[in-house]
Amino acid sequence: MPFGSSIGLMEIVVILVVVLIIFGPAKLPEMGRSIGRGIREFRHAFSDMGKAFSLEEEEDAGEKKQAAAETAPVSKQPAKGGRLE
Repeated sequence: MPFGSSIGLMEIVVILVVVLIIFGPAKLPEMGRSIGRGIREFRHAFSDMGKAFSLEEEEDAGEKKQAAAETAPVSKQPAKGGRLE
């Protein structure tokens, strides 16, 4: 088997048996809950970070539009026909 290949069913069973022997059946539900909480918190933090970056990009785009509108030249001189442009 080449290095970096996926874990097979037999390897997962061996890992689970070793964990069961080391920690015992009483600790496994507690460990599962804490691992689940950690994953949930990580996903929540990651999505919040993504929302913050998205909001920041939207604010930057709005500021750029506003700055461009403020610096746009406005012609107040009459054109050749005497009308304002």
